[in-house]
Amino acid sequence: MFKRLRRKVYRLAIVSGAGAAAAYFFDPEQGTARRAQARDQIQSKLRRRQEEAERKARYETNVAVGESIRAQGGGVPRPADDVEVVRLVEQSLAAAEVDTSNVVVEAVEGVVTLRGQLPSRDAMRTAEQAASGIPGVLEVQSFLHTPGTPAPNKAASLKAS
Repeated sequence: MFKRLRRKVYRLAIVSGAGAAAAYFFDPEQGTARRAQARDQIQSKLRRRQEEAERKARYETNVAVGESIRAQGGGVPRPADDVEVVRLVEQSLAAAEVDTSNVVVEAVEGVVTLRGQLPSRDAMRTAEQAASGIPGVLEVQSFLHTPGTPAPNKAASLKAS
């Protein structure tokens, strides 16, 4: 019984609301202005929603373009020449707190060569990682060795003699 009564009340409310809206919009004196104002407000909301959707689409497109450029290596500063690469590698080694007094750094077309003696294998790994993390370094060749061991590039010649 309550369900039927509730339905009737809802129906009465909907019909009454529709009648009030019709009377409001079709009033002979101000109905035309009210309809025009409602139309303008609806069009304004639709334009704002469309502009917002276009703005979000442009943003997502630009993010995708930026990611593809970054994936191709763009946006990363590249050193101008091999001298600049050597300077950057030396700075990176100093920042990694590796004693580079016995290390020589060379670079030729993006291939960095590290030669010299470091106190431990950990220091050697740190130096190699620091050098490989520099923009413009394509490859790191390490001829580093610990005290008392022959340099890796000299081991074959020492065996032969």
